[in-house]
Amino acid sequence: MSIIRRSKIYYIKRRVPVRYQRVEERPWYVASLKTDSLREAEAKAAVVWENCIQGWEARLSGRSYDALARFESARDLAQTRGFAYLPASPLPGARSPNFWTG
Repeated sequence: MSIIRRSKIYYIKRRVPVRYQRVEERPWYVASLKTDSLREAEAKAAVVWENCIQGWEARLSGRSYDALARFESARDLAQTRGFAYLPASPLPGARSPNFWTG
């Protein structure tokens, strides 16, 4: 599991496994763990990654409803914790994708 720190916040960064490249366009999965605690980041990273795997498996097996439900659940959870859940499309002022290669 690759956990990186940007400023004070930890992120999970992992290459998307070959098995899931049919259903996931991004070569890398990167997500904020919304914490400045390494211990908390490590615990959250395992859960976040497992949810990604389950979502990709659902999409591979044609259960797009399961994948959509998982996405909506993650979005709702983020909102109840006070975080904005934004789409992965480029945001104004966002850094280049090459930012994550280092």
